[in-house]
Amino acid sequence: MAPKNIPLIYTLFFLYLEPLSLLAGVYYTLFSPQKYLEIVHAIPTVTSYSSATAASAVAKPLDHSAMVLVTQLANVYFLFFLTESLVLRATSEAGVWKVLMAALMVADVGHLTIVWRFGGEVAAEGLGLAAADWAKPAVMMVIRGAFLLDVGMTGKRGGKRKEL
Repeated sequence: MAPKNIPLIYTLFFLYLEPLSLLAGVYYTLFSPQKYLEIVHAIPTVTSYSSATAASAVAKPLDHSAMVLVTQLANVYFLFFLTESLVLRATSEAGVWKVLMAALMVADVGHLTIVWRFGGEVAAEGLGLAAADWAKPAVMMVIRGAFLLDVGMTGKRGGKRKEL
């Protein structure tokens, strides 16, 4: 149950859109890990980052270690899905929403840092970064940031909304 002063846009994103995108991540990492890696980013599984090896690395079947890691990633996505979906529905306290969004924002920063760290090396070889690498976490960071800064929220005192 969303707190009364939380605008519909935040409720839609945090209760429905983001959890659905997390379930898509769970699905792809569990049932189509090769496709997941192609969608997210074709980070080569070999030490060289040349264009030729990057293109061929995605086509190779994942070894056992890679499958274990991808399956663990699915578990993390599912944990995020459950946490966001259930905790936010279980409370009407805005403070709980804010703490959870702050924690998820830290995870977004970590995600973007990893993409930049590994993607930067790939970009240096002329491959560039996939839009999916940056889009979802960047958009969610903006939305979470706006939420944490009370943008669009009705205030406790005068009912005024903060504008960005």
